[in-house]
Amino acid sequence: MDEQLLIDYLVTGIFTIVNLVVTYWILRLLLFKPVMKFMRKRQESVESQIREARGRMEEAEVRVAEAAGKLDSAVREASTIVSDAKHQAEAQSEAILVKARQDASSLTSRAEADIERLKTAALDQMREEVADLSVKIASKVIGRILDEQRSRELVDTLLEEELKGKVRPNG
Repeated sequence: MDEQLLIDYLVTGIFTIVNLVVTYWILRLLLFKPVMKFMRKRQESVESQIREARGRMEEAEVRVAEAAGKLDSAVREASTIVSDAKHQAEAQSEAILVKARQDASSLTSRAEADIERLKTAALDQMREEVADLSVKIASKVIGRILDEQRSRELVDTLLEEELKGKVRPNG
């Protein structure tokens, strides 16, 4: 029986080994290969997603850099526009002030000319009145009637000489 037991153990061992080898091949064929294939596909998928995420990250960084560049450009352009507007406003302000000064100077010149003209007209009128009055006085004092035209010329000459000595043209 010992031999029989040994043979039984041997047959059981061989049968177990064969059974394990067959089970291994069946599992390998039906389970390990599909699982390994699935694991490789999953690994490739994860690696692909990682590469895609890195690509998107790089693209996002490029877009952020472009946006920052555009923002800087827009800020510089806005600053330039504001600066130009300030310079233009200052130039317009200066032009308005210059025009106002010119207008004021022109009005002052016209007013001075009008004053001078009115002064001259007033002096001429005063001369005529003084001349008329002088002729009347002289004709009454002298008692004889002088030729009115000659008297007027004489008075005008005397008045001009007298006024030239007392009245200055721009004063």
